[in-house]
Amino acid sequence: MCRAIFAKGVQLFGQLITSIFGGTTPGIDNFLNLCADSVSHALARAGRKEQRGNGPQTTTKNQSRDKRTQFTHVSRFKGWFAGYNFMVASECNLNLAFGQQIYSQTNYMRVTKLAAQAKRQGLDWVAVVPGANMIYFTGLHMHLSERPTVAFFPADATQKPVLVLPFFEVGKAMQGHPRLDWQTFSYVDGQDYQEAFDAAAQAVGLDGAKIGVEPRAMRFLELDHIARSAPTAKISSAHEAIAALRITKDAAEIEATRKAIQLSENVLARTLEEVHTGMSEREVAAALSINALKLGSEGVAFEPLVQVGLGAAYPHGGAGDRIISQGDVLLIDFGYTKADYPADITRTVFVGEPTPELRKIYAVVQAANAAGRAASKPGVLCQEVDRATRKVIDDAGYGKYFTHRTGHGLGLEGHEPPYIVEGDTTVLEPGMLFTIEPGIYIEGVGGVRIEDNMVITETGAESLTTFTRDLSTI
Repeated sequence: MCRAIFAKGVQLFGQLITSIFGGTTPGIDNFLNLCADSVSHALARAGRKEQRGNGPQTTTKNQSRDKRTQFTHVSRFKGWFAGYNFMVASECNLNLAFGQQIYSQTNYMRVTKLAAQAKRQGLDWVAVVPGANMIYFTGLHMHLSERPTVAFFPADATQKPVLVLPFFEVGKAMQGHPRLDWQTFSYVDGQDYQEAFDAAAQAVGLDGAKIGVEPRAMRFLELDHIARSAPTAKISSAHEAIAALRITKDAAEIEATRKAIQLSENVLARTLEEVHTGMSEREVAAALSINALKLGSEGVAFEPLVQVGLGAAYPHGGAGDRIISQGDVLLIDFGYTKADYPADITRTVFVGEPTPELRKIYAVVQAANAAGRAASKPGVLCQEVDRATRKVIDDAGYGKYFTHRTGHGLGLEGHEPPYIVEGDTTVLEPGMLFTIEPGIYIEGVGGVRIEDNMVITETGAESLTTFTRDLSTI
């Protein structure tokens, strides 16, 4: 009885809001949806308590089906709810009452191009999970968790994209930038996630379709739900379709990267002023992070690699407890973000005078870095840039100590195509962003790496990094 009264009260409240405003707005919709969520959970708890109080109960087949579609439809933005178990409809068209939602122009073009690439690759849908690709195509910032979230983009550009997600994230999808005209299929905690995937698959015909997925980002969790909801679908990699779009950056992406680099270089300059003997690698890393926050960092590209003395002989050594001593080499690989785009910079400095061998190694790496930057231009194959840097180091007799590729593409993921390495025959084109980071690493001696961030232009290449590459002592 109490539950029925409670439900009726919410229904009347929704009708009142609608009558006052003559319709609904996104803010009102979100508010009413949140009311529905809160009420539904409260009533569900009450129902469970009532059931426990009445002892064991039998459940008919129809009742089981009703529970699988718990919380009946919230009418599409009419502001009122029916029934005492309610939730946003499993398929919820997120159109505004006053005008259709639209993509931002950038994302609209990206999704349109993705549809064309998907068709070219023979795909019907491209599925992405929270992360770089979801940000790139939608502007939505979500994170991977135990609750699956998957966006499906159709190769048929006249169809709407589909989003399977937790119910409490629906409002975020509505209010995020850009505002997408999604078909959403949501679930609440305690509900079988598979139900939302099944509903999505049935509504748009995923079963039997050719679905491309992210080979490195999608987990078994999401892949299993897709496969179970569309058992006859053909699932393959969508890497080529996605990479073809993201491999070249537009002006806004390049500008964001430029700002991230400027910020990061300012952070490095300030931090080096604070470095002294007796500090640990961890303390240097902490100083970087503190200065980044002070100077306006919006995020960290990756945990800083700070390597002192003999520890610099390991290309990806982390910041540990090694203490800086006079004469030590100090290698710092770090980067911070602006508008989601990262810097990735390495500089090697010396605390006091370096040994003659380390001075020679530094000069060789500096020359290799310059050769790589000079070789970077439109029409050149990625592997040719790698060859240019490697030749300098080989000719100096240190070839076996250069143990990694020359560089990697730089974007939302930090490491992404193209790769500056032997075997990558990608032709460099204007807008491609990547690193040039040759290094020499010798156990028992130390290591040197100099890393710059490059962008290909119409006439050549520009180093977005400007921090000095000259041998520096502190």
